[in-house]
Amino acid sequence: MRDANWEANFVRASKDIVWFLEKSTGRKVDGVVGINLAVARKILEATGEVFVPDFREKINKDNLFEQAEFYAETKFFPGSNQKASFLGGLGKQLFEEIKELDSKGKMKLYLGLVSLLESNDIQISVNAKMAALKLAEMGWDGSIYQGKCGMERCMADYLYIVEANLGVNKANYFLYRNVEQLVEISQNAVTRVLKINYENRAKSTNWPGGDYKNYLRLYLPADINLAEVSITDAADKTKKETITGEKLMMKEVEGKRELGMLVLVPVATKRTVEVRYSTGIDLTGKDKFSYLHYIQRQSGFGDTGMVTLVTYPKGWSPVQVEPAASMVGEKLLFNMKLEKDIRMGVELGK
Repeated sequence: MRDANWEANFVRASKDIVWFLEKSTGRKVDGVVGINLAVARKILEATGEVFVPDFREKINKDNLFEQAEFYAETKFFPGSNQKASFLGGLGKQLFEEIKELDSKGKMKLYLGLVSLLESNDIQISVNAKMAALKLAEMGWDGSIYQGKCGMERCMADYLYIVEANLGVNKANYFLYRNVEQLVEISQNAVTRVLKINYENRAKSTNWPGGDYKNYLRLYLPADINLAEVSITDAADKTKKETITGEKLMMKEVEGKRELGMLVLVPVATKRTVEVRYSTGIDLTGKDKFSYLHYIQRQSGFGDTGMVTLVTYPKGWSPVQVEPAASMVGEKLLFNMKLEKDIRMGVELGK
């Protein structure tokens, strides 16, 4: 069951998780709540330091990640449950601490949990239809966003970056990433260049570090024209591999184009994944056009910077921009953090 959370859509993944749980234990459940270490840290911010008796450790929001990695490393072997045991012991203690919170602590916890729902670090999928609809409406069920333009002369764009570490290590802990997007709006097309920059700061291949073996999936609008997918060594730009054939998996998933590929980021190296694609439009005879972009955040994605540069045709100018952007040589620059799903919009006029 531990490997059942594969689907990018958490609602679908939860069905697989429930299936494995029932086959393993015979138990049926009413739903699945997905959490990660960010949730435990947020709870610790409300409860303060806690003592985990089974491990004789004092855990607080500042040492949680280090302690979790330590117990992942202790007596490690493929299939080891040492870290799961530690987190299970911590979880039991946190439930007891939550029961003892005063009103101020409960409010702090409540606000923290809402922020985690907004950042997708908590995802909830339930069987009850009305509750499921409400969770989907709030964007708290981890499903793939299906928003459309609600007006004419508009284009709805979409991006969802989904990573899966296939290496038997915790290289994610040493990984830093940032995302760059160039969106060029012309009279007959919206062309995008997406760059995902990775840096593996692990110093050796020793556990818990090592190479980051990332199966990367990108979810884009279904009607895109794909030009090129490549991986470049940031230290030597001449080392560029174009990803084609069997190395690039493409299919349609829930109305989106899914691109799947293996991205290897060795220890102490940097790699850049670059994807070039476009969508046809026609601005002939029009005096207004809106570009809407929804960027979905994967649960547990970590601190990720996102810079988007939007260019537009000569003779056009921005009428409305959301969120705030800077003007850089008649181009719009959005400098954001992918802390939660991003809704970005540009309305252009002549």
